[in-house]
Amino acid sequence: MPRSSLTKEEETTPRFYINFQNGGEIVKDDVGQDLPGIEDAKAIAMPSARELVADNVKKATCTHTRGS
Repeated sequence: MPRSSLTKEEETTPRFYINFQNGGEIVKDDVGQDLPGIEDAKAIAMPSARELVADNVKKATCTHTRGS
């Protein structure tokens, strides 16, 4: 979007792109989110990161259980 068509708030609000690495796969955020600051970006990213970790633990547990 051209700068001239942005509102003052859009010009000063940073856009955060929250990418994740899950094993060997990198999931890129191509859209991003306008957030007031880094703490807000962390608050958005943490639940997703926790979910990825929990899913990986569940998968590892299931694989280990079946393999025994």
